[in-house]
Amino acid sequence: MCRRRCVCVESLTASTDWVTEFEVCVSDGIDDVIELKNSAAVPVGFNYAFLLTDESGNLLEVLLDTVYNFENTNLEEQRVYGISYSGQLFPKYGEDRLNTTASGCSIHSGDDLFLRIRKSQECGITSTEELDEPGNITVYPNPSDGNFSIDTEDVELEKFDAKVYSINGQLVQDITGQSSFFLEDSGVYLIQFFGQDRVITTKVIVR
Repeated sequence: MCRRRCVCVESLTASTDWVTEFEVCVSDGIDDVIELKNSAAVPVGFNYAFLLTDESGNLLEVLLDTVYNFENTNLEEQRVYGISYSGQLFPKYGEDRLNTTASGCSIHSGDDLFLRIRKSQECGITSTEELDEPGNITVYPNPSDGNFSIDTEDVELEKFDAKVYSINGQLVQDITGQSSFFLEDSGVYLIQFFGQDRVITTKVIVR
């Protein structure tokens, strides 16, 4: 029960810095945690909830937290909308999100700005080789200030396509044929070397 008169407000949804689209590498053992926010700056849980839907807008889950892990999603695309409400929320799972109502007022977030999460088509992890075995590829130093070198030992680097991905599965750089590279922003990255019969993957950190 609201001590003051509850007012439902219009809102839009996105993530940190108003990023509205993410690509994630699902089921790779690395969490795909995304922060959720609304333009009305309404606290989540009491008079505001995020609505997780499929790409058609059908309700999958009501989210009462400001973060969500998309690691185990099995859909090609999911969306996050919001609802400002008072009283008790009545979710309509499997139906259009707009069918979700409340015992008091309720206003759904708009369609012109919402958070879209897609499965990345660039992940490409089919197998992972141990990097400490002879004849494999090592990226060093790790952690680093952003400058990395590649030690190929007795492997011919030219036989591999090499790419750098963010921890969210987004392609950052194509470093094919390079013996060194630079990453400007701090964070965790995945480096993948694609050969004819294997994929070598390692994780690096930029301080």
